[in-house]
Amino acid sequence: TADTNYVVTATASSTETSTGFANGGIYNTLADTQNATNRYLLYDLVPCAGSTIGTCSTVNSTGGTVAGTYTTTESGGKRYFAINLRAKPTSTVSIAVSSSNTAEGTVSPASLSFTTANWNTQQIVTITGVDDSIADGSIAYNINFGAMSGNVAFTTTIASLSATNSDNDTVGFILTSASDTGVLESDLGKSFTVRLNSQPTANVSIPLSVSAATLPDTGLSITSTNPIIFTSANWNTPQVVTFTWTGDGVSTPAIRNHSVILGVATSADASYAVDPPDYTISITNLGGL
Repeated sequence: TADTNYVVTATASSTETSTGFANGGIYNTLADTQNATNRYLLYDLVPCAGSTIGTCSTVNSTGGTVAGTYTTTESGGKRYFAINLRAKPTSTVSIAVSSSNTAEGTVSPASLSFTTANWNTQQIVTITGVDDSIADGSIAYNINFGAMSGNVAFTTTIASLSATNSDNDTVGFILTSASDTGVLESDLGKSFTVRLNSQPTANVSIPLSVSAATLPDTGLSITSTNPIIFTSANWNTPQVVTFTWTGDGVSTPAIRNHSVILGVATSADASYAVDPPDYTISITNLGGL
């Protein structure tokens, strides 16, 4: 029978009569109604350590779901559970399985079928974490089940399982080099690249400036696009920052130290509204320029 409450009604009567008085009944008619509930659930659901039946936990003696931890990872980490029926159906019972957020985790297979032959054999479901490029932290999602179908005695809907997909992305800025040394004044120019470490949810704009020069040093000049802007499409494409300088005509100081300053980023993605690292350069002074 199905896992539902049901009613038991008992009735009794007798046509036997007493000899002590005319048409006297010995027994009164009995009618009584009681509510009852199935003691056992008609399915088992248990967590498994791997993709084979031998790795699954022990079932509850009364059936139902055994608690488990279902933490997937964006690197494709998997978790498993198994389901079987506890009573033999007269026709095939089907159970649909789905993820509440397929951008974080998927399930396979999407449906389980229990027949009169395999009803008590565990069937394993695999949950697989899905990767993205956004530093969005660990995201919770559910594994949902459709109502059992195909047999009127099996109509239970298994309660959803809670799962979490662990993030593998971090916010950051990647420079090809944070500093350069040994650059000659006669080079009169240099460049470096910048890209984001993860995909932003909104545009990220980084203003560029240079450190103040100390005369007679003439300082640096930015010659590339300013500001540099990253989108959700080009976030991992390095953007080139170029700059130049002129000779100051003197040989002192021996080393000219400068910085290209990457200002605080502007973005509707709060995680990227932060200050990137700056780029520094040491230029060997040549008195003839």
